[in-house]
Amino acid sequence: MLAVSGCGSSKNEALKRYVQQVNAVASGMRFELGQVAAVNASFRTSADLAALAPKFARAQRSLGTFAARLAALAPPPEAKPVATTLAKLVSVERALVTELHRFAVFLPAFRKALAPYSRAVAAFQKAARVVKTAKEEASVVDVYANALSQPLAALAQLSPPAVLAPTYMTQVSLLRSSRTTALSLAAALRAGRAARAHALLVHLSQIAVSGGSLSAQRAQIAAVRAYDAEVARATTLQNRAQLELVHLQG
Repeated sequence: MLAVSGCGSSKNEALKRYVQQVNAVASGMRFELGQVAAVNASFRTSADLAALAPKFARAQRSLGTFAARLAALAPPPEAKPVATTLAKLVSVERALVTELHRFAVFLPAFRKALAPYSRAVAAFQKAARVVKTAKEEASVVDVYANALSQPLAALAQLSPPAVLAPTYMTQVSLLRSSRTTALSLAAALRAGRAARAHALLVHLSQIAVSGGSLSAQRAQIAAVRAYDAEVARATTLQNRAQLELVHLQG
């Protein structure tokens, strides 16, 4: 976050007053902006996302207040470029904190939503080892297909942050494909269509590893790179704002 240097000599009183006002806004929110920086840093080391979520919410509010106070200033014509840079900087910082807040809220809920899926897979594998007839196997597959409805319903209630959207969509697609294939497999078993049932069983096994496909990995990498690009953009804007403020004070 921006750390404005002290005001030195200015070209005129209007510029001097504006720089002093920017300093005053930053100084008046020194604690809040320090907390924003601290919670951003803690995200890299903390595994307790649930505890971080309310801190990110407070950081969002702090940056909103900071943006509003900066926007309330009336820069003279010579200071409008730096005012624009400051507005862009705070906007990008707010967007990044919002993304981290969504991440901290989403990921624990995402893991919780998928827990029934892991249990369903384990139960299906255990039951499939002891079935003796196609009818019994069809019933086991039906139970598995129906068990997937719960995680699918839970996932439908979630809204992923951009950086995790590819992972989320891949998981939803995997569960939907698994359920559809399982229902078709149960029907083929009941109909005595052995070849069809075998093909569907192979397909069901392949779906389980599709989440690690090259296309899914590429989508996730692209999302992370987009986030990193916004972090780099914030750094660039911060450096530009510092230089522009120094220039105004020259």
